[in-house]
Amino acid sequence: MSIWESLRSLFLDKEPIEILFKDELTEYLSHNIPLYSKLPDALKFRLRNMIGRYVATTYFEGCGDLELTEEMIPAIAE
Repeated sequence: MSIWESLRSLFLDKEPIEILFKDELTEYLSHNIPLYSKLPDALKFRLRNMIGRYVATTYFEGCGDLELTEEMIPAIAE
């Protein structure tokens, strides 16, 4: 499977996947990503699912001495 097929399946697959998207992260998006609060509920739901899927399938590592917090990861995924 090519990289493009992998990315396509990551975002376009309709298969249900167990994604844990914490309520605190929704609060974080609302307060720190200005566009998020302006989105309709259907798009917010879709974006949370896409972020959750991306975070669940991606390994994040800080560069140098940077330690990634749980708040940084959805901002990166956004």
